[in-house]
Amino acid sequence: MIHNRVRIVDVADALGLSTATVSKVIHGNTEKISDETVKRVQQELERTGYIPNMAGILLARNNSRIIGVVVNDHVKYEGGV
Repeated sequence: MIHNRVRIVDVADALGLSTATVSKVIHGNTEKISDETVKRVQQELERTGYIPNMAGILLARNNSRIIGVVVNDHVKYEGGV
């Protein structure tokens, strides 16, 4: 597991902004945010190498469209004759 991962809270702290503001910029909800702030956040995201956590995004969306399949190929459970 990577422990030096850049988080939204790290970006927000570096810029003196709220995590909500940084999150809105990341997700493109910038109607109520000044162009200057959007630019600052985007520059900080690039500078720090921020990578969104896909598991967190899918969890928040509550719709991952991922199907899991479990296959048991153990000899004991095969339906042989």
